[in-house]
Amino acid sequence: MSKSDRPNAERYHDRVANIYDSMYEGNPYWELYDAVTWQHLRQFLPSDLSTRALDVGCGTGKWGLRLASSGYRVTLSDISQNMLDQARRKADELGVAARVTFHKADLSDLAGLPDAGFDFILAQGDPLSCVEKPARAVKALARVGAPNAILVASVDNRWAGLDHYLDRGQVAELESFLRTGQTEWLSDKEEDRFPIHMFWPSELKELFAQHGFQALDLLGKTVVVRRPKTADELRLLEDKELLRRLVALELRLGRRPDALGRAAHLQIVAKRLTNAERT
Repeated sequence: MSKSDRPNAERYHDRVANIYDSMYEGNPYWELYDAVTWQHLRQFLPSDLSTRALDVGCGTGKWGLRLASSGYRVTLSDISQNMLDQARRKADELGVAARVTFHKADLSDLAGLPDAGFDFILAQGDPLSCVEKPARAVKALARVGAPNAILVASVDNRWAGLDHYLDRGQVAELESFLRTGQTEWLSDKEEDRFPIHMFWPSELKELFAQHGFQALDLLGKTVVVRRPKTADELRLLEDKELLRRLVALELRLGRRPDALGRAAHLQIVAKRLTNAERT
């Protein structure tokens, strides 16, 4: 496949792979976001360290390598080879390379990964929002998930996209977005832009149900704290005690159905049903 034939999402992530971590590090909002993500998903981690774990859309390995550092054997998969190279470097630095396998694949099909091959699956960083056809990706996740496998995935929340259009007075575009959930990643380079699908909470649960999953939990990330727009708002989050209290509030309130409209992202926990449970 030539460079021009590759999906835009792949080209973009290949281009930014070596600076990707620095785009988020040192920002207390993302520190809070990551703390909410981890404290929520860790409740669903299997106690058996021999569990077959998979991190799809792994990027530079933030979450998959955290699992490996906890003792799990993990397969890290991403569409971007440069992202995988960064993850491999970090695995070596952390001393966990022996517990990690790397696999380049498009989430739309996860080609090369075995059927029913994994008991715990992560899809963090909203990779399901970055594929052209999310239903195909969920079908692929159902294929590689073993019966009773647990999946924890994050996506972009459609409610969070409204202000982008309202702030610009783009009412026709807003109406289209509300109907379809389709928008795009606003890279500084037009050629790097790629489609994004933002989900309604009910739509997300229904999509997983259609492909043999049972939703166990749904969390809004973040529902108390909005992404800071000013330096003063950012400094407020630099208080570690305040940050700890806000994380606790996020975890408590983020599960409320009436709070999901405030969330920037949605984190779903779902179980892969057995054939008997599906009939």
